[in-house]
Amino acid sequence: MKKNIIKLTQEDLFKILDNVISEQTANDVPIIISGEIGQASDGFAKLKTFVDDLISKVNSQLQGETPYTIRLIKKQTHVGISSENGKSGEKFYMKFNFVPSEEAKRHFYFTCSVAIYSSAAEFTSLDDEVYRRAVRKTDSWPAEKIYQMGMDLIDLSSFVDLDISDPNKKYKLLFRYLVGSKPRQAEVPAGSEVTPEQKPAEQKPAEQKPAEQKPAEQKPAEQKPAEQRSSERRTQYISGMFESFDGDTAHNFKNLEDKLGPVLKEFYDGGINPKITNITAKITKTGDKFVTEYRATIQNSKDGKAWMGFTSRGSFGNGYIERADGQISGKNNKDGKSLEEKLKGIGAGEIETISIYEDSAVPVKQYFVQFTKPTEFPPHK
Repeated sequence: MKKNIIKLTQEDLFKILDNVISEQTANDVPIIISGEIGQASDGFAKLKTFVDDLISKVNSQLQGETPYTIRLIKKQTHVGISSENGKSGEKFYMKFNFVPSEEAKRHFYFTCSVAIYSSAAEFTSLDDEVYRRAVRKTDSWPAEKIYQMGMDLIDLSSFVDLDISDPNKKYKLLFRYLVGSKPRQAEVPAGSEVTPEQKPAEQKPAEQKPAEQKPAEQKPAEQKPAEQRSSERRTQYISGMFESFDGDTAHNFKNLEDKLGPVLKEFYDGGINPKITNITAKITKTGDKFVTEYRATIQNSKDGKAWMGFTSRGSFGNGYIERADGQISGKNNKDGKSLEEKLKGIGAGEIETISIYEDSAVPVKQYFVQFTKPTEFPPHK
């Protein structure tokens, strides 16, 4: 029995991929953002203007009357959202596609972070930093859920003289994207639920004025504000969820780490020694898509220590248990140092494992660790 074998060149494969993308996006609503990149001599200042314009225009589209989601585009090695990009005249442009959506599923917030780099850059570290910066931009979002929208890797070889001192030097762009859902409270008519609950509280001070004006009743509260703050009972929860299309991203908990930092600092600045008392995580995989969920509980520390540091280590895929354990012991670390040695090197005092998440169905094993920083954040007495 004869079999027909068709040989395809790389150019043929690119054409097929372009055709698939064109079919996917045929009924989408596109927008194109264009602008200049700038020069290495000025730190590519015009690229920042381009990114600011990109974020502004995408948010304007998402927050209009018509609900949309941003289309994810599956590429050769990763997933991103730019369906087309390149050089138009002397300007750089990117095209994004919006899919009409149900109101409940719409994307409402958008941000991104970008790096311009040469082929000599250490990509993993660069990607981590770009992702971390994108996450920081979401801190003010009142979104119920935040989703990763992959990355775009763009070759700028068609642009010449980006570095006057080295005209032949070629650059690339790395974009990392995040979107947020519409906040639930935004769907509630202003004042429909909040005002009735607030009115009694607003009226109470007027009713209590005679008691508040008595000096004898006010003195105890005025004399020991610090003691009251440090003994205040507090519990705060942090939760989140994001989607990704590779296992390494699925168990990257920098999003959680970036959320925990400000909360721990808020506790500490209020005279309270904080401690993360629980962390749970769940990673599920459906087809090529991973969904990562997490929840953390922060409370008053009962041991008199201020647990101000947090980190997470883990592994995904074949040999995940041994590789995750090796990151803690140091066996699988390039420098041979244990996690404890690494943390001590940046000023950690005591170190404690909060929880360990392990799931053979993914498969993944993840350690969640907290530590004190006695020099930078001495415990409140």
